[in-house]
Amino acid sequence: MNKTAALIFSLLLVTGAAAQPIASIPGDVTGVTLTASATMQVDNDRMTIHLQAQSEKPTAAAAAAEVNAAMTKALATAKGVSGVTAKTLNYSTDQVMEKGRMVRWRVTQLLEIETADFTAGANLATRLQDDGLLLASLTFGVSPEARRKASAKLQHDALVQWQAIAKEAATSMGYAGYTPGRLTVNASDGGPRPRFAAQAMAARAPAESVAVSAGSSEMVTTVTGEAILTGERRRN
Repeated sequence: MNKTAALIFSLLLVTGAAAQPIASIPGDVTGVTLTASATMQVDNDRMTIHLQAQSEKPTAAAAAAEVNAAMTKALATAKGVSGVTAKTLNYSTDQVMEKGRMVRWRVTQLLEIETADFTAGANLATRLQDDGLLLASLTFGVSPEARRKASAKLQHDALVQWQAIAKEAATSMGYAGYTPGRLTVNASDGGPRPRFAAQAMAARAPAESVAVSAGSSEMVTTVTGEAILTGERRRN
């Protein structure tokens, strides 16, 4: 994992009775509001695949029977692959209209597959496409375990950076030190990626393997808080 640290420095000087105090800083002291952030690229270690079974028939019952059969077979296939979890989602039945009249019924159901074994997932997606399912999306992301570990490291790094900035701010403004006030910690990440549309994947030849590249996700933790400057201020 590669790590970079980005620091954002902002000062809000609060002095004298006429100034408006910030949050927990009293009006008769000097305080600064500081922000520090740490950024990390975390390897994606989870794959989520959505495949779609769909049928259009003159009757809803006929369309449902075809989708149910396809999904039953797909679930059996997926459950036979080690390290893969599978579940069904979003079953829908709709009328197909042409020139203002209903001409047939469309039944659709999604299958969700999750795995940490990218090769097994890609091979399974290819096999299920050969069985007639449509690959609707393929997404990579960071598992909860890896996210917790990265978040703990990022929080530590951001807090250390915040302390370094606070110390530098106190020195720059002529004070001996600082006392931390109220701090807030915010964590974010770029979310799962990449994501492919079903229409694009439908053009694949049935026997062609699904190519995958997991990449990484960017995670950022930001610490914002108050530093109450202490000691008698030195005059320049």
